[in-house]
Amino acid sequence: MMRFHVRNYMLFIGLLTSQSCIKNVDLDLKQSQQDEVLVIDGQFNNLNLGNYVRLTRTRPTNSISEVQPVVNAFITVSSASGEIDTLISEKLLKKGEYDTLFEGYYYSKKIKYKVGETYHLEVLVDKKRYQATSTMPAVPAIDSVNVFYDKNANSGEAFKYLPLLSFHDPRPDKNYYMTQVCWVGYSFWPDDTYTLPASLPCSFRGNLWNVAIIADTYLPEYVKDLDFSVGTSPNPNPLKWLGPNQYMAYLFSLTPEAYSHYEALIKSITSDGGVFSPTPANAPTNIESDYPVAGFFNTSGVSSKFFRVNPVTK
Repeated sequence: MMRFHVRNYMLFIGLLTSQSCIKNVDLDLKQSQQDEVLVIDGQFNNLNLGNYVRLTRTRPTNSISEVQPVVNAFITVSSASGEIDTLISEKLLKKGEYDTLFEGYYYSKKIKYKVGETYHLEVLVDKKRYQATSTMPAVPAIDSVNVFYDKNANSGEAFKYLPLLSFHDPRPDKNYYMTQVCWVGYSFWPDDTYTLPASLPCSFRGNLWNVAIIADTYLPEYVKDLDFSVGTSPNPNPLKWLGPNQYMAYLFSLTPEAYSHYEALIKSITSDGGVFSPTPANAPTNIESDYPVAGFFNTSGVSSKFFRVNPVTK
């Protein structure tokens, strides 16, 4: 049986032991060409910035068309403490007219998500039900972000500054993280032609630093000046130097299940198919249904730290 690997659908990447269950996705490619598989990308955080579910459908491996958004879904998120929210689908406003760029996105606006709470997702599409449960793990505060200046960089290079992250890694728990850096005040559309429908994660506002995931297996109890590019990244060369500007550093907590999902996703994306490359694997999912489904319902505790990169005067 041929398998439809995760590289063929888009997930925004796009963060303690969860009460959710996890299973491997095993999709039949021939079947998926006839019956497109639903992909659920749920991203929720305690900063309550851009909490959303994105719905798309898979496409055949030989297709060059864009993934198709699902716009007719009914989605709810409920908490163990009794809160419930029906997610809202909003389109992007471009110069007074609705645009299709964010079709398939459903936003949660009523619930204030918090660390330690368990959340249940339910998606109804074409009378088919999909469900997932996740507990938002705690995340340590970022103590500091130091900036390393590479005086040996070529004189013509504008980006010579590397951010370094410091935080306490809680023990004895096994912890998993995702890191990201974003410009402050940077708009993905410099001409401001778009009015965004919600407060979106910085990845939609100009993602500077490719996300990297890391387990704390080899981290000390106090992590001092961690290179943001350390870890597993979808970019084979994640190291990007910063130029003088204002930035926000983010540290996401991941459940073990979420870490496994993103690790498989990244390995699939970065595999070059060579003799010594690992075989791309289907990403595990915590979404349950009687119907084929891919994706993940992710709840992440997030801490952030503002920092500046000031030019070094010679």
